[in-house]
Order: sequence, then structure tokens, then C-alpha cells
Amino acid sequence: MREDHKKYVWNSIDAEEQVCNFISSLCSDNEIAYTGRDVQKYIPKKVLGVNYIPDLYLPQGCGVLGFPRNTIVEIKHKLQSDTLYRLKKLYDKFQDNFLDAGFTFIVIYFDLGNFSNKLIERFGENEIPRRNNGFFKVCSFEELHLIAKQHRNINQAEYADNGKLPVIDKAYQVFSKGPNTLFLGAGVSMSANLPSWEELLKMLLDRAHKKGASFKSAHYEQLFKEGGYSSIVLGRIVQNLFNDKSEMEEAIHKILYKKRKRITSPTIRTICKIIKMKKSLVTGVITYNYDDLIEQGLTKLKVGNYSVCDNNDPEVSFPVCHVHGLLTQKNPISSTIVLSEKEYHEIYSRAYHWSNVEQLHALQRTNCFFIGLSMNDPNLRRLLDIAKGEGSKRNTDIRHFAFIDKDGIGESFNTQKERDEYCNQQENILKDLGVGIIWYHDYKTLPQELLKLI
Repeated sequence: MREDHKKYVWNSIDAEEQVCNFISSLCSDNEIAYTGRDVQKYIPKKVLGVNYIPDLYLPQGCGVLGFPRNTIVEIKHKLQSDTLYRLKKLYDKFQDNFLDAGFTFIVIYFDLGNFSNKLIERFGENEIPRRNNGFFKVCSFEELHLIAKQHRNINQAEYADNGKLPVIDKAYQVFSKGPNTLFLGAGVSMSANLPSWEELLKMLLDRAHKKGASFKSAHYEQLFKEGGYSSIVLGRIVQNLFNDKSEMEEAIHKILYKKRKRITSPTIRTICKIIKMKKSLVTGVITYNYDDLIEQGLTKLKVGNYSVCDNNDPEVSFPVCHVHGLLTQKNPISSTIVLSEKEYHEIYSRAYHWSNVEQLHALQRTNCFFIGLSMNDPNLRRLLDIAKGEGSKRNTDIRHFAFIDKDGIGESFNTQKERDEYCNQQENILKDLGVGIIWYHDYKTLPQELLKLI
């Protein structure tokens, strides 16, 4: 602990005031810190309990400190023997009784008291987000200063195109104005343990092999190479191994759902939560996934929704547009799915195909947020280029944003310098397409990053 902290903090009242002032000074205009009795105006008493009032409540979190929405801060001058156990028990009660709240508990102290650092570290293991995105964390006031300093250094390296705001802050400003469309890719479904595109094709190869085909998953790399390293060319090969398309779609349905009753993930729940909370700002979802996990999540939150596929008639509720087809969990066959180059050619060679129109309208008329997409699909990039305009009419503003896992980028390069250069090139290329990259590390942290939009 630093000497200047000892010098000015003499009791719990001083400690509370110093921490509250420090955190408040770091909050942006939309991040308001409530103290004392004011907290009861924003958290129901049934959540707080009769005899509990937090020292500080941050409904919008604090971006500089990395605190998510609904953060409760407890400030302790000196940790007592039962302090952490009591607060952890209270935190667990919050999470068990109010699953959609996503409360986070931050305990900040000046003096360890009788606690050891090892015990503090053990409580720190609970920082991993729970199923509703809340977590429990213990840190000293000195550590809080270091977190703020580190976060500022990271933001300085990730400025948006105007050189003034971090990309996530720029995204927040754009999102808060609306209208917005969420574009969802395979990464969203993979967060719920559904297969990736490669895994799906391998599983289909094995199922075709059981029915008499010569190829199986062990031939994937060879077939991929012979097909010019094109997934949609390989998709056409796989499709031809089945007797008809309906047989293949039935196989895909079994692979996706595997007779499971409930399939979800923190990422899917967070996306649905954002839609519910900001329905006036989010006009719809465009997904490249076959599953209906988003619709299931919205229904559970009592958000009216309907699936758009094969240009079906619109309804007066929230639309989830499946541009590559839909296989709902309850009904094996829902609409024609796009797996091979044949279907891709049919869609993207027709400028007025309904899926092209839906995507272009979203890209031209709304702010788009790409989640679970690598942004390498040539057809999506073509549509982004079209939406940007041509020549002197080309729009230079960044109004779309892509959440991309930095740990999974540039894995084939040997050095960190090469990987960093590749990431820089990706930023420049997507910037030219009107897309800003919001880098994150580890897919488990994606829900917290998404919540920063609201």
C-alpha cells in the first residue's frame, strides 16, 4: 500500500469518500455513480434486502475501470474477519434470485487487516463472469489506480478513426443514436457449443460415410485443398454425397440440436438482453446461422419476435432474419438452407434477392454491429463496399463495428510483430469498408464488451 494512501485515510468515512470521489472522477457523462440512499431509487428493495445499502452503485458501470453495468461497490478501510464471506454470500443471493440482473460486486480496501494475500487471491477466482455476466472481485485502492492507468494506456493504442475516442466509446455513441442492426455469425452459435462451419462439414462427411459414401471427416483437409480452399465448394461436394437435400438438412438438424432441450450461452443471453432493454434502438437481427437460439432467448425474455426466411411476410414484432436459411429446434425443416456454392451463386448473382435487399438496407440505413463474424466472407465485404458508395460519393464515416477476438487473429504468423502488423492491416482494410474493429481477448469476455454498448 502506498504511503500517500496511509497519510490521508484515517477511518472508514475518509476511505469511502476518497474511493467514491476517485471513481466518480473516472466516470463518463453517461456513467453516473449513486451513493447511499440514492441507490434505493435505482435498485428495488427486494433486490437490496431490508438492511443493506451499498456504498456506491454504477448502473452503467465505469469503462475506465472495466466495471460492467450494475456494479455495486463496497468500500472497506480495514477488512474484518467475516467481511468477504458475508459480502460473497450476499452476492450469491443476488445472482441466484435475480438471474437477469447481472450484478457485479467490487470490494475495495485500504488495509488487509488479518487477511492474507492468498485468501484475497482465492476470492479473486470468482471474477470469472457468472451465467448472467456478474462477478465478484476484491482489490485494493492502490490496485484501482493501476487498473485505471492500464486501461487508459490500452485505450490510447486503440483510438477510433477520429483520433479522439476509443473504438468502444465511439461505438457506444453510434449505438445510442440508432437505429441499429445486429449481424450474427457462427461465433455466436459456437458460444453455445454448436459446431463451427468446419466441424459441421466434417460431421456431415461422417454421416454420409455411414450411408455408403467413400469420404469421411479424415478426408476433410484433402477435399478442402482440392476444392481450392473454398468452404462453399466443399459444401457442394458434401451436399452431393446425400441422396437429396432434405436428407442432408435432417442430418444438419440432428447435429445442431442433438436432442437437447435448452441451448444457450452468456453471449446469446446478453444479445437478447440488449435487444429487450434497447428495443427502440435495435431494429432487427440478421444472422447467418441456421439455428433459432436467438428467437428462443427473446421468447424467454417475453420479447415478441418472428423469423424471416425465404422472404416470408413480415409481422408486427422483432424480426430475426436468417439470410442463409433456418432449421428450428422443434421442426427439422423450416426453410431452404445455404450450404454450397450452388445456393451462394443463386443468392449473390441476383441483386434483388430478398436476402441481399435485407442486408443492403441494414448496411445503408442503420448502424451495424457484427458479432461472431471473422469479416472475411467475400459476399459480406462486397455488400459493405456497395453500401459505402463509389468514388467521390463514398462515405468515409465509420458507423459499423465488428467485435473480433484478437487472440484468434494471425495464428499462422511466427512472431508477435507479424501478428500485430496483420491486425493493423485488418483495421485499415475494414476501416475502408466503413467498419471499426473492437478487439477483445477470450470469448468469455465478449458479453461484458457487448454490454458496454448500452
